[in-house]
Amino acid sequence: MKQKLYRHLASTIDAYHTCVKAGNETWEYNHHAVICQIANNHLPHGSGIDSGCEVDLQCSSGERIVITSSYHCMNENGMYDGWADFTVTVKASLVHTLDMTVKSANGCSKQFAKYDLGDYLHDVFYTSLTEEVDSESLAYEAGIIKKDPDKSTTPEEGDYQTSDHSKFYQYGKLVLTVDADASSGEMWQAIKSHMEASQYWPNVWFISDHGNCHLMSEEE
Repeated sequence: MKQKLYRHLASTIDAYHTCVKAGNETWEYNHHAVICQIANNHLPHGSGIDSGCEVDLQCSSGERIVITSSYHCMNENGMYDGWADFTVTVKASLVHTLDMTVKSANGCSKQFAKYDLGDYLHDVFYTSLTEEVDSESLAYEAGIIKKDPDKSTTPEEGDYQTSDHSKFYQYGKLVLTVDADASSGEMWQAIKSHMEASQYWPNVWFISDHGNCHLMSEEE
């Protein structure tokens, strides 16, 4: 499922904090891996932003994203002129796609103003954060999804299982119920929405009356 990068980042941060509070160390680690993957490979890097970006998880939540970074300043003679630390804060907006501010940090206001970095950094981060990304691809990149569906013959721990295409179980518990009269497309939309909410994309299995396991596919 594709969505704006900032939306996926916000939902992953929210899921991370939920797992921290619940003591779910496995998924705390997994969500943290996705956040780091986004910071290292999808947020701006280069063209002055030479030290990369970091998501400040202590200051961030599902409602606010705080990103820290530094700009490597260069003067008119082409010589490096120190660093200007800055913070990018992103919030939701009812009028615009997002409400974003970029401010100097760590006493770097003079360098920040000298090189007039505000508008440039705002444009660069806005472009990056509004990029359309695929949630499942990010999970693969972070190493969370490691299974090859073509090689799977039986359900693994965490996979979805159903015997009627209506009730779906995970870890032995009912986690999703789809209307029995729903079309195949509606069923898969419900499944993908549930996966998106949990930030986990397992395989889905149909278990027959005889106990046989059939790997389900949206293309079927």
